[in-house]
Amino acid sequence: MYMNISRTLTLPLLLSSFLLIGAGCANPFQLGAKKKTVVLPPDGGVQVTRDLGGTWTNNLAVPSSKGVGSLNQANVQVITMDPQDTRTLYIGTRDAGMLYTLDKGENWLQPRDSALTSGSISSVAVDPKNVCTLYAVKGVNLLKSTDCLRSVVMDQFVETRKNVNLGRVVIDWYAPSTVWLGETNGDVQKSLDGGKTWQRNINTGGDNITDILISNTDSRIVLIGTSTKGLWKTVDGGANWKQISKPMSKFKNGDDIRDFSQDKTGKTIIAATSFGLLRTVDLGETWEEIRLLTAPGQVDIQTLTMDPMNTKAIRYVTGNALQISENGGETWSSQAFPTSRRAVSMVIDPTDSKVLYVGVVAPVKK
Repeated sequence: MYMNISRTLTLPLLLSSFLLIGAGCANPFQLGAKKKTVVLPPDGGVQVTRDLGGTWTNNLAVPSSKGVGSLNQANVQVITMDPQDTRTLYIGTRDAGMLYTLDKGENWLQPRDSALTSGSISSVAVDPKNVCTLYAVKGVNLLKSTDCLRSVVMDQFVETRKNVNLGRVVIDWYAPSTVWLGETNGDVQKSLDGGKTWQRNINTGGDNITDILISNTDSRIVLIGTSTKGLWKTVDGGANWKQISKPMSKFKNGDDIRDFSQDKTGKTIIAATSFGLLRTVDLGETWEEIRLLTAPGQVDIQTLTMDPMNTKAIRYVTGNALQISENGGETWSSQAFPTSRRAVSMVIDPTDSKVLYVGVVAPVKK
């Protein structure tokens, strides 16, 4: 209880500054930077719908002690919802660090620690039993905070090898001191003591780790998604691993996994792949195609979500449309999506399946 109250008290203080400063001085996202104010189209940041795509909002103002910044051009790589509080979400951006909201995206705030106010944050995990403890991936560093972002430990894990970055971090919902960490070279690290010590649990053959799913059925069951070799699976917490590639590769490029989504029981899992959407009901042993409005491989699906309480309710974004199915993919309907940026992260409110948060990114300039 103490931790929840402590975190919430941060909001009124920052909002007071926001009201005094005023939203009219919003500038490109570098908060407090001495740059000429530029009015940019509000097509970045987090797109939010509370009526399943009927309308969208994108609240852009970000108050801080230095002034009011804007999310209008931010590239949001990841969105994570607090497992205990659906009002609280964290986002990681490509070059503007981390932000968070305590009121379902109505207002966005920056952490106090400067380690989280710049650079690329590619993954965020919140302790399911202690809301003030979270991990964030920043390049080769795993950051950890145990005091609601008032301070951050930069070197909870540091990758020292050349051309290797950290990718995905997840926390065991049953035993939160157990943390899994995926790397771009295929290594999967595991810690049993909250990140104090680590052991390499598996190497997937040099393939980039794209997602890590801890089953809602049993946290000893873990699925590791890769970019070209399908998935790796353990049912005993990593003591033994099994590669599952052929059941997915029979679908052209189906072994290129981008994202997982599972229901509340963990029995149904859907994967977003280069082929399209694939579904398993036996923890990855066999897969079936979910037919879309487009032919396999014709659309770029980076992320999807399934209502955890209803396995037939599936949503994904491609191009300028939110695609919706309420019957497991038998039929689909579309709603306009307000930006042409690529949707790369999507979160559903488990208490209201009409509420979606979508993080979008612009193409990388070469």
